[in-house]
Amino acid sequence: MKKATDAKSLSGLADRPINEDLAFGIDVGVASCGWAVVDTKKQQILKTGVRAFEEAKTAEGRRTARGMRRNLQRGAQRLRQVRRLIQQHQVHPNPDPNAIRAKRGRDLDPVRFSVEGMSRELDATEATSVLLYWAGHRGFQSNRKRDRKDSDNKKLLKGLAENEKKLDGRTFSQMILAEHGKRRRNRQDEFLLTPKREWLREEASIVIGLQRRLGATWATPEFEAEYMRVAFDQRPLRSSAHLVGFCNFEPRHRRASRFSYSYEKFRLLQALQDRCTIRSPDGSTRCLTPSELSSAVANIGSHRGFTYTRLRSVLSMDRGYQFVEAEEESADIVTRGAAGCTPGCFAVRKFVGESMWRRLTSTPELLDRAVAMVSYSEDSGGLLSALSSLGIGMDAVGKLMEGVEDGVFDDFSGPGKVSSKAARKLIPLMLDGLNYADACEAVGYDHAKSPEHDPDINSPAVKRALNEAQK
Repeated sequence: MKKATDAKSLSGLADRPINEDLAFGIDVGVASCGWAVVDTKKQQILKTGVRAFEEAKTAEGRRTARGMRRNLQRGAQRLRQVRRLIQQHQVHPNPDPNAIRAKRGRDLDPVRFSVEGMSRELDATEATSVLLYWAGHRGFQSNRKRDRKDSDNKKLLKGLAENEKKLDGRTFSQMILAEHGKRRRNRQDEFLLTPKREWLREEASIVIGLQRRLGATWATPEFEAEYMRVAFDQRPLRSSAHLVGFCNFEPRHRRASRFSYSYEKFRLLQALQDRCTIRSPDGSTRCLTPSELSSAVANIGSHRGFTYTRLRSVLSMDRGYQFVEAEEESADIVTRGAAGCTPGCFAVRKFVGESMWRRLTSTPELLDRAVAMVSYSEDSGGLLSALSSLGIGMDAVGKLMEGVEDGVFDDFSGPGKVSSKAARKLIPLMLDGLNYADACEAVGYDHAKSPEHDPDINSPAVKRALNEAQK
């Protein structure tokens, strides 16, 4: 009976008049859903509440475990390939690590064998232990920009820098024997016994070459080339550009890098129009004129940001005139804080120099594409190939690659809200004095249109939050 009554009462809701003065607000979070009912006519909050729920489990833990499992599987596969190569080239009839360790016991020291292999021919067991040691350890190599930001990797890079100073023309194994004696393992939070991969690759090439001269029949150029490929090659890291969403204005174009030239210029122009109303001494207010807007963005990239103080200087504006929206004139116009609004332009301009910067900005589309490649590419080889195909000049390519290697562009990551193409279309109209909404209308963009979302939601946290909100 109760269900029938409830159904009857609910069916009558459709006939009741809607109170247009009531507004219902909802704030959905990952672990709670807040709501409020407001009488907009009386300006009064009628009811508030919150529904708390347990946050959904994410896939981060599974992803971490999967990554570790793959690394272990690839390492084991690499050692199997090396053992197969050792058998094929008759270095050792049974290159099983356990059998070799059982035969030599405590005397098995591949680091010492590597050093001795530069002056005498190694026997089958010694040569095999050295080859397996190089392939098993193979040293640190990474093409990821984020490695320079991670705290643990900072310690690692510091240890590698110290080791590089100690090498002094020696191989890594020679340095280990001279500096650390019989010690072969790092202690906690230190990386004094960690090599770069290029050091072990160079050491392997030297030792195998000397073994060839000393008469080792297995140390052929063919064996060396194949061993180097199996032991030291690394898969190129995939670019993340394909993960960037498409622009709502230009559906065929992905959103621009937040650090690209056109996007930073577009964002600065939008802030100059929205947040830089000038109040005259007589109390009247006005927006920036087209000539003032052009002057403001003419030297973009000369500073990391753009403050109200700098805008006052660019416009040669008297102190009697004030910026209505400015709480502090030392604040950045876009970020409204200490962080600058043009870090991308500033980093590129400072590193490549004024002459090359002027040349690059003469073709903003190519510059935007170059910055996007730098932002999303993790593999140096792939990035070099992509930049070389742009047509910005090999001197510019070389300079940008130098900046990538030096970590100048490590912060370049993340997309903006619109594509570079859309930004380049809007910039001329905004320079003429049109605000963002009017510029969009003039180009034919619907700035009020909500972006289309994929109905298939894969995030467990989002699914949980929406389900709880519906309750």
